[in-house]
Amino acid sequence: MSSWDWDGMFPSSDKTPVPIGVPAASDLQASIDDIKMIPPQELYRLIVDGQFHKEQKGWLGYAKREPNCLPACFNALELFAFGDITDPSISVELVKNIHKSTTENVKQLNPHTKPGELRLSHGGYFLEERQFYPASNMNKEGFLELYKKNNDESAQYGTCIISMTKQDALHLSSTSFYEQVEAMENSTASAEELWETGKDSLIPHVIFYRAPRAEHLNTLLDHVCQQYNTDIKSATTPEDKLKTIATVVQQVARLHAFPDANLRTSLILLQRLLLQNNFFPSMLYNPFYILGYSVDTLVDEIKKGINNTKTMIHHPEQPLYDYKTVRLSIPAPPSGTVFTTAQQLLYDTIEKFYLAQDKLHQGIQSLKPSTTPNLNK
Repeated sequence: MSSWDWDGMFPSSDKTPVPIGVPAASDLQASIDDIKMIPPQELYRLIVDGQFHKEQKGWLGYAKREPNCLPACFNALELFAFGDITDPSISVELVKNIHKSTTENVKQLNPHTKPGELRLSHGGYFLEERQFYPASNMNKEGFLELYKKNNDESAQYGTCIISMTKQDALHLSSTSFYEQVEAMENSTASAEELWETGKDSLIPHVIFYRAPRAEHLNTLLDHVCQQYNTDIKSATTPEDKLKTIATVVQQVARLHAFPDANLRTSLILLQRLLLQNNFFPSMLYNPFYILGYSVDTLVDEIKKGINNTKTMIHHPEQPLYDYKTVRLSIPAPPSGTVFTTAQQLLYDTIEKFYLAQDKLHQGIQSLKPSTTPNLNK
């Protein structure tokens, strides 16, 4: 991993690394107060992929794809990242509560999703290395780490890694998806063979990872949480802390413990743990890096995101990811937190946007002939 300039990575005025353990509540509050300097209309960048900001006009594409998703994520950030975070430990209950907050009242989720409840059936996800937009969610080092993890766990927990063409993936039936996936299983192939299959072929390949069986999820999630609670106490340097944070966030995401919103849950957890350890939160270019990148690469991406947040605080006039959010002036609610202020701003802007779209559509419709023209004239 490349060396990194740590000056300015911490929100508090004291730039020295945080001592072993968790900073005192006063330090946490100072950090949170610093974060509140982020312009409210920019807070969506803590959730929405940076790669989509320009093309999808900030948060608008994200909000349209899954109605109520963004407000739910703001609620989760307010409760679990900007709320009382003085308890340094994480637990299965905490992860479930974050998931519950990010999914309540959200439309168009996987129909099996119940807020805060672990999945009861199969789970898994696709990984792909891409050269162009949208960005990859896997690199070779991350794939090799996942392959080793799968080798260690497949017999006990039912995980597997399968390489298939994108064409085959697109034709998988939603009703018998996992049966078809298992028929393709190529577990005898080495990591290098699986990786090179997609490289040597002119036909694009993807990797499918089948996550642990549902009956193991509670035990595995508890183990991941307890391991973090142990490791963070012995992390003495900023690098050690970020690596410990990146590791647990990736492990939680890779368990795919819920039918839907697993990455969102891990992203909220990431912001919480960064703040707890006196870092700025991270405005990531592509949160999907969490799933398939190596831990070291993920740490570098988190650092870039931390610097993005720092820039947004000190230079809010600068575009981020080649996109400058439209500045709107609305008064902050007297008793509202920074997130409820941002939420109201988002609601107002989305409402204005769609109202303008409706008026435009109505205007176009009014220009069309009301009856079918008589072509015999």
